[in-house]
Amino acid sequence: MRLIFAVITAAFALAAAFHLVALMTPDIAEPSPPWRHLLFAATNGAVAVGMIRRPKLFVVAFALLTMQQVVSHGIYASSLWERERRVDWASAVVLVSMPSVLALLIFDAKRRAGESARRAG
Repeated sequence: MRLIFAVITAAFALAAAFHLVALMTPDIAEPSPPWRHLLFAATNGAVAVGMIRRPKLFVVAFALLTMQQVVSHGIYASSLWERERRVDWASAVVLVSMPSVLALLIFDAKRRAGESARRAG
């Protein structure tokens, strides 16, 4: 499980770096205002740290982020397909990966809670 979370952490760190690069080189990303790139550079950086530490309320915060990302990327991907018949691959990755990572976080939180209960009991 440690390796899986290390890979996920690296992916979010890379996503943060991507948003920073897109801030300076907007042509590499779908059109987005600079403030959004800054926001998601910070958000992805915070998620990378959260993946390492996984504090108690992290699952809840990540669930909220997942909902926002699924709605935002889902609407964008759908409208892009309708307008241009083109797949936004970044949205496709987000739409598959975020719920999958959330499921892993929930599984891990339950596993860790069970371990804590066994040690206490």
